[in-house]
Amino acid sequence: MSLRDTAVVLVGRSDSNKESVGQLGEALAPLLPTTLFSICCNEQSRPSSIAEAIEGVIQQGAKRVLVVPAALVLEGAAFEAGITQALEWVRSKFPQIPVEYVWPLDQKQGAGLLAAHIRQAASRPPPDTRSLVAQFLDNQSLGGNRHG
Repeated sequence: MSLRDTAVVLVGRSDSNKESVGQLGEALAPLLPTTLFSICCNEQSRPSSIAEAIEGVIQQGAKRVLVVPAALVLEGAAFEAGITQALEWVRSKFPQIPVEYVWPLDQKQGAGLLAAHIRQAASRPPPDTRSLVAQFLDNQSLGGNRHG
């Protein structure tokens, strides 16, 4: 089985973060050795969305499916239960297709990712965190827009 036959389903926590999960997916997809990629959310009001996303990539030709949560840390029992239920349903419908939950994240890899992110942030000059009012007043005292 080639990596091109392997699909990735990225699962967000809920519809409330669907936009940010979509942005992560747009950045992630080109880095993967497959074009079989789907994004869904584990919404309690609609737990079938995970199963539908998995079924969709299988119908597109996936011979193996990797289900990956978008979060770096565990999201809680309800989130995990939704994914588990979806995987059980899909596995019963498509027993010939391996459907794997790629979790938990290797803690050393996750720590390395966060450390790189922190190093990058620390190398930039700190942002001006003063309020807009304080910045305006400073600008006024330096001669900006003085009337006189």
